[in-house]
Amino acid sequence: MIRVTAPNPRFSGVRVGLSFRGGQATAEALTGRQRQGLARLGYAVEGDELAGMTVRELRALAAERGVDLGNATRKADIVNALS
Repeated sequence: MIRVTAPNPRFSGVRVGLSFRGGQATAEALTGRQRQGLARLGYAVEGDELAGMTVRELRALAAERGVDLGNATRKADIVNALS
């Protein structure tokens, strides 16, 4: 479960497809666009967000973070390398 916290702890409404109440929202997974939007807006994301990402998104994240994936080709191996 992924927990998202709004910069305004009183915020209730919808942002990037997530419903917030009292500054909090939960999700099973986030898309790349949702993660980018939340980061741009200053929202904090906690939880297993890597599990909800595609292999392509994980590879992009690894490149962004400068993580060498070596011979990792399976999603589980890439997630382990990023963790």
